[in-house]
Amino acid sequence: MDLNTIAQLIQMVNNSSLAVLEVEDKEIRVRLENKSVTLSAQAGVPVMPMVSQQVSVAVPQTVEVKDDTAYNFVKSPIVGTFHSLNAIGKGTLNVGDKVEKGQVLCAVEAMKLMNDIESDTSGEVVEVMVKDGDMVEFGQALVKLK
Repeated sequence: MDLNTIAQLIQMVNNSSLAVLEVEDKEIRVRLENKSVTLSAQAGVPVMPMVSQQVSVAVPQTVEVKDDTAYNFVKSPIVGTFHSLNAIGKGTLNVGDKVEKGQVLCAVEAMKLMNDIESDTSGEVVEVMVKDGDMVEFGQALVKLK
């Protein structure tokens, strides 16, 4: 980039409403800021005066903390759509059911493929944490076991 090109860029920024222009090539990087645009934009914003008010907030005396360390969670290994065992024709999964390690608990559909989700531990189903057809994220808890 030569000096004539830089001069043209400066002229272009001065004659426009651009606040910032950045140009980069192999040899040089140029950043031009049009301070008149920035200042006029800031000057046009009305400033509200600060009003001092006293605010009282009620703080609860007891806070319930859930201790989930006693539970194991079967988590989704992929992003997709959750399907219960009933929806995929492989039985049912209900609260209180005993499950074994490696047992299919549900499926997550991704890219039109059903991916069986297996339990990584044996235990009892405490909660199915998502509904059939819900979108699930990677690492999202699907089933709570104890």
